[in-house]
Amino acid sequence: MGIIVFSLALLPLLGGEVGQLFDAETSGITHDKFRPRITQVAKRLWGLYLIFTAMVILLLWLGPMGLFDAVCHGFSTISTGGFSTKEENLAFWHSGYVELVIAVFMLLSATNYSLLYFVLLKGKIKQFFKDEELRWFLITIVIATLLVGGRLWYDNFYASDFLTALRHSAFQVVSFITTTGFYTQNFADWNASCLIVFLALMIVCGCAGSTSGGMKMVRAVVLSKNTVNEYERLVHPRAIIPVRLNGAVVSFGTMQRLSAFAFLYICIILISWGVLTFCGLPFKESLSTSISALSNVGLIFGTLGENSSWLDLTDFTTGYLALLMIVGRIEIFTFLIMFSPGFWKH
Repeated sequence: MGIIVFSLALLPLLGGEVGQLFDAETSGITHDKFRPRITQVAKRLWGLYLIFTAMVILLLWLGPMGLFDAVCHGFSTISTGGFSTKEENLAFWHSGYVELVIAVFMLLSATNYSLLYFVLLKGKIKQFFKDEELRWFLITIVIATLLVGGRLWYDNFYASDFLTALRHSAFQVVSFITTTGFYTQNFADWNASCLIVFLALMIVCGCAGSTSGGMKMVRAVVLSKNTVNEYERLVHPRAIIPVRLNGAVVSFGTMQRLSAFAFLYICIILISWGVLTFCGLPFKESLSTSISALSNVGLIFGTLGENSSWLDLTDFTTGYLALLMIVGRIEIFTFLIMFSPGFWKH
């Protein structure tokens, strides 16, 4: 649920501004303040998190996995970590049941936990359909699945079986966009157009307030709307065209923070691309590794991913990638806030 949410009970003792850090960690435009105390919010989200973990462990254990494998993959799925106990990852089981269970819970984990709280525990089903970020998240998955699946079918990867191509496409798309990093196929052999789709998914990623990494879908949606509005303002200079999300107007200050975050995010990727290339990584591997580390996906393209030659990296490269993963996990502004002297003042 995030280092920051976990430490909410300790921060007041250290003199930190809990609300400021909570806002940075939740990553959204607005978050539902459904309890007056942030610590109470954290407890309820942790409860939902543990329920999901128990459910996926039980379902995997009822399938082809043993208890140990089910526990490890259950923890890894809900945290969108992608760690597997097998070298072949989920391909070890060759099970459509395992893929389905993990895909469903990857989607749940990449959904805003506040929204899930209202829908699943409060019974407010209408909020699920009204949430604009979630709609765009699901639409993106459908479009990406059709694009990748259509390409796999066209390339005759699965003996002209469109449903099989769609199945493997859907799982890999969900794995990338949720930043989990599980895999069932050697996607590095797929057409380059599929890899481009995956790169885009690794940047945008899941919903705000979820366990996924990346820039978050809500930021992409709002920035896209603002871009369209800028075009409208050029045509009608005197028109006042606010950006709206879920019917609410997004403030100018919020737009500034979103633009600054997106700019920093892209700059870090480009700088890291150059740093890793300078350290000796091939051009293609440097780009996918930079995005994967910052977005906490774990999957990369090229010879580094195929040969699992992470041990061949230099100490500096390993340390730099570790720093990227930390920055991406706790978010850029959260990372910067923790190094601000003003934050720790009483």
